[in-house]
Amino acid sequence: MPKLHSTMPDDPPSRRRSWVRTVLTILLGLALAPLVREGALLCNANWRGMKGEATSVQTPVLDALGATWSQTSKSIQATVGGFFINRPWRPEYVIGVSLVWAIGGGYLLRSAWH
Repeated sequence: MPKLHSTMPDDPPSRRRSWVRTVLTILLGLALAPLVREGALLCNANWRGMKGEATSVQTPVLDALGATWSQTSKSIQATVGGFFINRPWRPEYVIGVSLVWAIGGGYLLRSAWH
C-alpha cells in the first residue's frame, strides 16, 4: 500500500524564493557599494590622521549627494518658506490642527499595538 504524504492544515505552504528579490538585493548592494567604499576611505583617512599622517581622500559620490541635498533643501525652502513668512497665525486653527494631529497619532499608535 503506498504511503500518502500528509499535510497538516496548520502548516503554511512552502514559498519558493523569487528571483526578483535576489536581483533587487544585488542591485541595491551595487548601488550602495560606492557609498560604503567612500565611507571606508574617510574612516581610514581619519585613523591615519590620528597617527599623524596627512591624507587626502576624494569622494565624488558623497560630494554629489551633498550638493544635491543642499540644492534640494534650498529649493524647498524657497518654495515653502514664502508661504509661512508674514502669515498671521490664528490660535483656533493652530490648536485645532494640533489636536487633530495628536488624536490621529494616538489612534495610529493604539491600532498598531493591538
